[in-house]
Amino acid sequence: MKVQLLSFALSIILCANEIFAKTNNTIDPKVYYVSLARGKSIPSKPIKEYTQEEATSKTVRITIHTDKKGQEIVGIGGAFNEIGGEALMSLSPNLQDEVMNNLFGKEEGNFAFCRTAVGASDFGFDAYSYSEVKDDYKMKKFSIEREKKSVIPYLQQAYKHNPSLQIFASPWSPPAWMKQSGFMDRGNEFEEKNTLIKEEKIYKAYALYFSKYIKAYTKEGIKIDRLVVQNETDVNSKYPTCYMKAEEMGDFITGYLKPQFKKDKIKTQIWAGSFRGIDKDNATHAMDFVSNKEYMEAVSGVGIQYYSSYPIEGLFDKVPNLKLMHTEGICYNGANSIVHAYNRLTEVAKYLSKGVQNFCYWNMILNEESKSGWGWRQNSLIKIDRKNKKIIYNPDYAVMKLLSKFIPKGAVLLNNSSARDHITVLNDGHVALFVANREGGAKRYDITMNGKNHSVNVPAFSMSVIILDAKS
Repeated sequence: MKVQLLSFALSIILCANEIFAKTNNTIDPKVYYVSLARGKSIPSKPIKEYTQEEATSKTVRITIHTDKKGQEIVGIGGAFNEIGGEALMSLSPNLQDEVMNNLFGKEEGNFAFCRTAVGASDFGFDAYSYSEVKDDYKMKKFSIEREKKSVIPYLQQAYKHNPSLQIFASPWSPPAWMKQSGFMDRGNEFEEKNTLIKEEKIYKAYALYFSKYIKAYTKEGIKIDRLVVQNETDVNSKYPTCYMKAEEMGDFITGYLKPQFKKDKIKTQIWAGSFRGIDKDNATHAMDFVSNKEYMEAVSGVGIQYYSSYPIEGLFDKVPNLKLMHTEGICYNGANSIVHAYNRLTEVAKYLSKGVQNFCYWNMILNEESKSGWGWRQNSLIKIDRKNKKIIYNPDYAVMKLLSKFIPKGAVLLNNSSARDHITVLNDGHVALFVANREGGAKRYDITMNGKNHSVNVPAFSMSVIILDAKS
């Protein structure tokens, strides 16, 4: 009897699949993929078109709702830093050009929305700012000279390959003399003093510092489109940090930063954050800020990183038309594993499906050590062996390149029946559905869209994008 029931169930499934296949649109969708097979190196040009083969794994059914449009995407990108810039500068001009074209070229990575640090990040070689002379309230000794060796050329080369690139910037810490501790780093030792000195002359000097930074970068041909006031407002660590409550940030923006920008005719947008939302304690920083109407009227939006889905929903419940920017992806531990690369799809899907307008990977380039100036290792898209002049493309590079190439600036998010594990966007008359297959055989996707069905296979051990005609 059990055998008969199993046989009957199987016949029903085969019949359903046959009906699905017969109603399949005559226009065959295209599939592009990157291979994430263990033990295989990632090529500099990892995206390939897939030729259909018989699927051996379980069929996945998914419905795309083209009538349910979400936010417009401002771009996919990653972060510039001093260590990565120095590694890039170790290469010959031709190899530098090759690397940057692979990330930013219109026909390659097409990265469109990226981050840089105002002074030292934790992936600088050590703590530094543009104002190293104590009590220089008028910023007469302000200088970006250090960054002309690596960070600025790194950014300039990105513009060469994508002139429409947008940049947002954030400090990890104010200059040391503006803080109660007297240090940019060592926040873990001086937690209660790891804050700005609460004096008007300090707030005025810090606002001027930002204005001078944006003007100095403009002279180098680098436009800072958005300024995020403080990276990770809740953190006290051994690398550069500054603890900044929502009230302090709001008062600084409304009373000092915005008036300084107005005076100096700075058009750079001011964004609150970046706020972390790992748990409820972290998430209160952003909620406290968005709950203040005066603060929200002074900023263009809010930057977040390391957020779970629930706190993001809470922010939108408080401010339904809120603009949210993602500021940093998961760093991991420098292993640059295939598993980490697969996890990126779920990570990016989480933010985009909740209404965030972008995704920003962390270190785009690191050297062969992949270490912070404070001693720990993190992932990167590309690793450069400075001594041997060797370029290594990590698994994350393949995934982020696929995402950025097929989610360009201006793409619109679409709702699908499995938003947690898939991303669907509408762009230039086409629908792009991103899927992952961690299994050893081709996987079949039965897709329903606009009342029509498409049966598509994706290759084994891959991240893929299925391209469909939006009208089909």
